[in-house]
Amino acid sequence: SVVESEMPINLIVQGAGTLEIIGSEVAGVDVIAKETSTVVLDGSTIDGAITTSWDSMATIEIYDTELVQAPILSGFAVGHFTNTSVPSIVVEDSAVALIYRWIHVTVFDGAGNPLPSATATARFLINGTYWSSATSDSAGIARVSSLGTIITASGSTFVGNYKINVTYVYDSVA
Repeated sequence: SVVESEMPINLIVQGAGTLEIIGSEVAGVDVIAKETSTVVLDGSTIDGAITTSWDSMATIEIYDTELVQAPILSGFAVGHFTNTSVPSIVVEDSAVALIYRWIHVTVFDGAGNPLPSATATARFLINGTYWSSATSDSAGIARVSSLGTIITASGSTFVGNYKINVTYVYDSVA
């Protein structure tokens, strides 16, 4: 879908409200997240501002999306950004931005064919601590989420190098 406005539109999400924008183009619309609201953007293009209020505890989840303007996280908001094109991220107050990347793992069987239903597990390289896992699809591809950077008002911290292990369990019927 496409939402476009020549006049300014503010979408204010507040309380325990949730706004989901999936597979859409949004132009001329600003999103303001307040209180404990949740904003989810997935596979979209947004040219308006995305902001949280100074006292916000909102959650912003953005996946595979293009943002034209830098989002501004304030208050105690937490932003999760996965595979997102964005000019920058502004973090103020006690807000936190978590930058994730997809690790694409392609799994093949012994004959070189794609192997669905295999589990790819990511562990931190340094200490082996479990991070996340994903199951391969019919093409044998598993998309494993990996946290790369944490951004706060005082700076950014690189988080991770990962070790990936893939397992496949076959239950045969006797």
